[in-house]
Amino acid sequence: MNKYGTFWRRFWAGCVDSIVFTPLIVLNFLMIYKAATLPVFVFALWYTVHSFLWYAYSIWMHGKYGQTLGKMALKVKVMDVSESRQINFRQAFMRDAVPVVFTIVLLPHELIQIVRGTSYILHKEASPDVLSIIFSFVVMGWFLLEVITMLSNSKRRAIHDFIAKSVVIKV
Repeated sequence: MNKYGTFWRRFWAGCVDSIVFTPLIVLNFLMIYKAATLPVFVFALWYTVHSFLWYAYSIWMHGKYGQTLGKMALKVKVMDVSESRQINFRQAFMRDAVPVVFTIVLLPHELIQIVRGTSYILHKEASPDVLSIIFSFVVMGWFLLEVITMLSNSKRRAIHDFIAKSVVIKV
């Protein structure tokens, strides 16, 4: 058995974690739908909190258990690269550090647009602004680099695993 052959398990674990987040996804759609009728600060606060909920879940679960609920269900675990112990909270944070930084960088721009009432999130007929579009491409590029990196080394380590000095194994 190849303990590093985790690509599909990680993929399906992400799907399970998405199902776990379904209530928050539904709540987010409701908040966006009602955004025009909410006080601006309420929607801005929701947008900020919602922007970081996934990272909080991921960092907490990986730091505490070495697994998210999806990884538990699919029987994979994030370990220190030594494979002698599970990762700690610092390593868990480092696994998500790049997307967290992306979010922190874009958040002020998005919040300014929300407060001004010019955000495409608030107007169904509006298109995202150039910075939001560029950011979307950067995030997609990061994701593709993660997948390419994972598929091109024997231990199936993605870039975030190299950053955090971690490896995902079957348990």
